[in-house]
Amino acid sequence: MVKGFNCCGDEQTDGQQACECIPQKIEDIVTPQGSRLLAVDPERMFRTGDGKLWLTKADYKAWSENMGWRVNPLVWFVHMGHGPLPGDVELTDEDRAELGIK
Repeated sequence: MVKGFNCCGDEQTDGQQACECIPQKIEDIVTPQGSRLLAVDPERMFRTGDGKLWLTKADYKAWSENMGWRVNPLVWFVHMGHGPLPGDVELTDEDRAELGIK
């Protein structure tokens, strides 16, 4: 483990320590890392760029806006080339407008 910075504690991995200690760009923090739909999830969930949270679409928009850069995770899903939207995703008029779908 990298020692000397003492900003994250000794119990974390090097990657966790770097993530906590090195300032990250807002783009990296608010860009989703992935999505999932588990039986226990109320709807499809999206993982925050820092890997700390799994949020619904609405919660992700609110969280990212609060961070300083509003992100619609469905737009990210499509623009990053992750294929067609999964069948469980319901698009709102706002989603369609942001995706350029009529």
